[in-house]
Amino acid sequence: MKIRICYVSNSSSSSFLVSEDLTSKGIACLKLTQAQKEMLNGSLIQDGETKIGINLTKDLYLTEFVSDCDDKRWDIIESVEHMLYESGQMCGEPYSDDDVYNEYQIDGDRSVYLRKEHDEAKQMPFSEFVKEFRHTYNEQGDMNVIVKYEKNGIHLTFVKN
Repeated sequence: MKIRICYVSNSSSSSFLVSEDLTSKGIACLKLTQAQKEMLNGSLIQDGETKIGINLTKDLYLTEFVSDCDDKRWDIIESVEHMLYESGQMCGEPYSDDDVYNEYQIDGDRSVYLRKEHDEAKQMPFSEFVKEFRHTYNEQGDMNVIVKYEKNGIHLTFVKN
């Protein structure tokens, strides 16, 4: 049994880059794509100054924000290869504004936050999306769209006819 002594109402949280999927341990994870890993490579800083390179050939996962006082945090630190990614609030969200991160919903009620600068996915106003889609439609020809309604949004998949 682990005993933690801390002032919980003022606690913060962190998200980590880890070498294995920790979903089975109750920690929501997002498997990063090759493009996301390449965008991350060399941008992380250790000890306030040293830039860290990552192994682009290994799988890499981004965890949800885990509270400093949560035993899950110590399971990460003690059991898997990891790097601190971001700090956040006790409620599991980043300190920064929403426009800095792309939010990926995991299991419906938990989210993983990846900085937009490390993500090839774009978040944009719907009107801008329509303009981009028209451009793609003109280049690709007729396409069908598969629409999947999710709790906090709509997932669109484009299928060429």
